[in-house]
Order: sequence, then structure tokens, then C-alpha cells
Amino acid sequence: MPDEDKHSKTEKPTARRKKEARRDGTVARTPEVVTWIVVYAGTYLMQHTFEATYALEQRLWFQIANNMAHPSLSTDGAIIRVGGEGALLALAPALLATMGIALAINLAQTRGLITFVPLKPSFKHLNPATGLKKIVSPRSLWDLGKQIVRVSLLGLIVWQVLSGVIPEITGNGGLSSNAIASLIAARSLSLVREAAAISLVLAVLDYIVQYRKVSRQLRMTKHEVKEEAKSTEGNPQMKGAIRRRQRQMARNRMIAAVAKADAVVVNPTHFAVAVSYVRGAGAPRVVAKGTDFMALQIREEATAHRVPLVEDPPLARALYVACDLEQEIPTEFYEAVARLLTFIYSLRANGRTSRIDGAPFKPAAPLLTGAKGSAIAGAAEKGGAGAGAEGMAGAGARARAGAGRGE
Repeated sequence: MPDEDKHSKTEKPTARRKKEARRDGTVARTPEVVTWIVVYAGTYLMQHTFEATYALEQRLWFQIANNMAHPSLSTDGAIIRVGGEGALLALAPALLATMGIALAINLAQTRGLITFVPLKPSFKHLNPATGLKKIVSPRSLWDLGKQIVRVSLLGLIVWQVLSGVIPEITGNGGLSSNAIASLIAARSLSLVREAAAISLVLAVLDYIVQYRKVSRQLRMTKHEVKEEAKSTEGNPQMKGAIRRRQRQMARNRMIAAVAKADAVVVNPTHFAVAVSYVRGAGAPRVVAKGTDFMALQIREEATAHRVPLVEDPPLARALYVACDLEQEIPTEFYEAVARLLTFIYSLRANGRTSRIDGAPFKPAAPLLTGAKGSAIAGAAEKGGAGAGAEGMAGAGARARAGAGRGE
């Protein structure tokens, strides 16, 4: 890998990159951790094995001596069976415990990963250049340093054990052979434990080095992050086109809903809000709203379907700001909308739902009264008739805050 590629990998790996690396078996793992934990645990497990084996040996020698005094084929078979079962029972705990410990440590290192991908044959492993790079690499230097430290420490431990056990043996001339054997066995067991503990510390350090190496290996360039985002989330231009299409579809659905509205309140040109009321279905709802060009489309759709247009600028502005689509009108507008529906029902009773020139109907008196509704309408008017949806939303927020404080 070129140096510039290494330095350009400044971004943390994404979740997808980590998942692919785990699938390929690229995880931090050090076999030495498993080896030395098993060795250290084995020094305790083997004590049980030695004790069980010694007890089995004593029992077998007793049975063999008894069989020699009274020969019998059935006794011979019994001795063989007892010896086989005893050996199995003596070795099984240590073997099963060792296998369990090794499996648990491996799964702990890889966080439960089980994969056979690294076992697949790969021709790149036969590349001589790759092999030479591995021989002369930071990894090989680290391994050499570990071995030097391990051998040095083990040599020091062996020297300390020997310098202590030799005088103890030679200085006590009365020690029996069994006592000497027990002393040597105890010191040897202690030596193996200390060696395993030191090697385990080095193995943990090696795991940390491996973890940092894999983390650096998985880092990504800014270009890789962008390309992955495109492949997983889609091209930004395509996503923008999809969002525009979705907005257009939403607008089309909103315009189609105007045909079923009971009335459209207008400003008369900058705002248009379509209101629908179904008996028994709750309060009236806003089914369409818009400003400027969208307001023109709503008015044209209403005229085409003979939906009455009612000119009341304060109510139109207030409903536009205070209500979302398909939302029931707030309680502060109940009275105003009730006047609106009463006005519409009176027009229908007289057979008047629209004018030939498309002009809106004007009620004799303002539909919106009250401080809170007037505050929202006033805030919308300050926002500017052509301010657009964002400006109106901000105006509505300010108006609601002011109305809530009783301003």
C-alpha cells in the first residue's frame, strides 16, 4: 500500500466496512493468548489428573498382585476395564476443561465470530514478494522483540528456581528420593506457572497491537466513505429527484382533496385554505393550503368543482399558519369556522356555490374574532404575503408563542 494511501485513510470505518471485515475474518486475534491461558490453567488441572492417576495406579497394582496370587480370566478382564475407565475419568476433566477454555477465549477475542473464509485457498499467499514483506516488517520486528523479552525473563526465572532448589537438595543429605521428586515437581510446576504468566502478559500486549493494526487497516479515505454512502443510500442527485417527486405527489393529493372540501378561505390572492367538515367525524379539518402559485391552483381546483370561495383574509392567514394538513382546526377557530360553514350552508340553500367570474363570496361581517386568532393572523401578515412556507411557519411559531403569553 502506498504511503499516500495510508495517510489519506483518515476516516473511521463505517458499520458496513466492519461487517464485511468480520465476514472475511479480519479481526484482532492472538493465538498466544489461548495457548498461555490453557497452559496456566493446565497446571492446576493436571494436579487433579496426577492425583487421580496415582490413586488408580495404586488400586491397579493391588488388583494385579491379588490376581497373580489367584489367577483368573475374569479378574484379568476386570482389571483392564477398571484401568480403562479410571484413565478416562482421570483425563476427561482436564481435557474437557482445556477445550472449553480454549474455545471460550477464542470466541471472546473474535466476539463470537465463526468463519471459514480465511481457510479458503488464495494465490496471493504464494506470492514471494508478499512473503519477503512479511519477513522484513514491523510485525516481524515486534515478534522478534517479544521472543527476546520472553527468553530473557524465562532465563531469569529458571536461574532463580535452580539457585534455590539445588542448595535445598544438596544441603539436606537425608532427603529421600520421593521427597526430592516431590520438591522437583513442585518447583517445576511453579516454574511453568511463572513462565505462563509472563508469556500471557506479552500475549495480551500482542493482542492490543493486533487490535490497533486491524483498526488502522479498516480506516477509510473520504472518497471511500462517499462511495459507500452512494451505494448504500443512493446517489444524492437521485435522492433529491425522489424527494421532489414525493413532494409533487403530495401536492397532487392535496389538490385532489380540494374537490371534497366544503369551502376554500382566501386572502384573496396570496393565501388559500380548504376546509372540510364531516358530521360525526370530529372537528373540521384543513385538507389543502398554499400560498401564491399553490393558492392559485387551489382556487382553480375549487372553481372547477364548484367549491365555494370565501374571502376572509384574517381567517385564511390564521388557518394557514396554525393548521397542518389533515389536522383538526384548533379550538380558538371553532367559532370562526362555524360562521364560515353557516355562511356556506346559506349559500347552498339559495343555490349559490360559485360565481361565473370565479370571484370569492364576501361575508357581511368578519369571520375571525378574538385575540388569539387575530394574533396569529397578524403575525402571518407581518411575515409577508409572499414569504413562502418557511416564513409563514416562523410567523406562526411567533404568533403561537405570543398568543400563549396572552399578548
